[in-house]
Amino acid sequence: MSIESRSGSADLGIKGVATHGGGYIKYNVYGSLFEVSRKYVPPIRPVGRGANGIVCFAVGFWILLRGVSKCWSSRANGSYNESVSFLSQVEVLSSDTRELECLKKSSDTGSQNKSALLGRTLRGAQSLTKCSKALWLYNPCSRQSLQALRLSAGSRDKISTQPEDNTSLLRCPMTLDGRHFEDLFGRSRLSLGKLISCAAVNSETREEVAIKKIGNAFDNRIDAKRTLREIKLLRHMDHENVIAIKDIIRPPLKEDFNDVYIVYELMDTDLHQIIRSNQSLTDDHCRYFLYQVLRGLKYVHSANVLHRDLKPSNLLLNANCDLKIGDFGLARATSETDFMTEYVVTRWYRAPELLLNCSEYTAAIDIWSVGCILGEIMTRQPLFPGKDYVHQLRLITELIGSPDDSSLGFLRSENARRYVRQLPQYPKQNFSARFPNSSSGAVDLLEKMLIFDPHRRITVEEALCHPYLAPFYDINEEPICPRPFNFDFEQPLFTEEIIKELIYRES
Repeated sequence: MSIESRSGSADLGIKGVATHGGGYIKYNVYGSLFEVSRKYVPPIRPVGRGANGIVCFAVGFWILLRGVSKCWSSRANGSYNESVSFLSQVEVLSSDTRELECLKKSSDTGSQNKSALLGRTLRGAQSLTKCSKALWLYNPCSRQSLQALRLSAGSRDKISTQPEDNTSLLRCPMTLDGRHFEDLFGRSRLSLGKLISCAAVNSETREEVAIKKIGNAFDNRIDAKRTLREIKLLRHMDHENVIAIKDIIRPPLKEDFNDVYIVYELMDTDLHQIIRSNQSLTDDHCRYFLYQVLRGLKYVHSANVLHRDLKPSNLLLNANCDLKIGDFGLARATSETDFMTEYVVTRWYRAPELLLNCSEYTAAIDIWSVGCILGEIMTRQPLFPGKDYVHQLRLITELIGSPDDSSLGFLRSENARRYVRQLPQYPKQNFSARFPNSSSGAVDLLEKMLIFDPHRRITVEEALCHPYLAPFYDINEEPICPRPFNFDFEQPLFTEEIIKELIYRES
């Protein structure tokens, strides 16, 4: 990977330029370099009315002048070069306003959209809002779909989102394994230490992709197995609501294969970012997001796979509000019995059977997670933000009520049943009162997902048939995986070197 100046010549001697008290982190990719901002610069809200609008405009104008003055000073001092000018532009881009245009559809747009899924969406949701991030991420496919919506849009609202921490914009050309990518608008997840994600455009195919770097991928056997598992799973699956892997980039020499670069189809954001933003979410948003999650989950479960880590940040969204399930690193076969050998499911989205160490769990754990996500969309807050597993159980029982003996049959351990019985007893809350701003259909489906006994919990097929999702439901458009996924490639005695060889073969 190389950084090129705007004149087109390669410059491998670029140093990090301090911006906003931060700086740039230089990465060596098989002998070449690229740089990512280490400092997240919050976006400025769109200019509105009154004092807030004036302040936002003033701050934005000041930042723009600051960037221009830096470039001018560099020229005056004789120290100007294309690379520094380029990085100054990155600083300005990082501070720029990112706006999402919400376009409310009118009733007759079906014939203008070729996608069957999008067509059903437009027919079923009279006020479904479509989101565009064209100001900071150009997506030609999304723009084509949005053009038809703009022609018939009844109204238009502007809103902005607050990206997650440690996110910054990056624009630079790069080359990986002979393939050239340019115009990166990067998302650096530096909090994980080893994971770097960025968006790129392939210079030859003009295809927009996301590139995830897993640094020192083979230092830890568990992490290496997780990477191999996700690669093989996503290579096996082919569904509109499951993220797709485009490529695995390998170095010229196998002995240099220490970092893994996975190329995915590009998505603009994730559900976590949308929930925590000031984006107005309607019941039609909620219905559309939920339908897509369940549609993708039906396909995943039909492949004999449990996701085991469903949460808003693993549900990816593009500018059309199309949703794809991502991050299959914790997935397992539905037929396995010894599941509890590693951490599964973020606590807030963890089903009661997992909290109670039930070793033989089923696809119902994913349905519970979807219920938690649905409740979070409805309230814009995590439904069960437990501090530990005891607190998590208390929050659950405070909402859905303490289970009676008939609801504990799934627990084979008498000690586990005894533990649940001695917990404080709570009556079930009235869901309609608990979620007063949500539609009755959404509340009813949520109740059926948040059932303590996994055997009584609604299945993904039953959820898709629920009246709340009737505007979208079409069994002919909800495919299943043609063949189950085989986890036989995972052997307990596999070393890091064996896993490295298996991933190299996938590239």
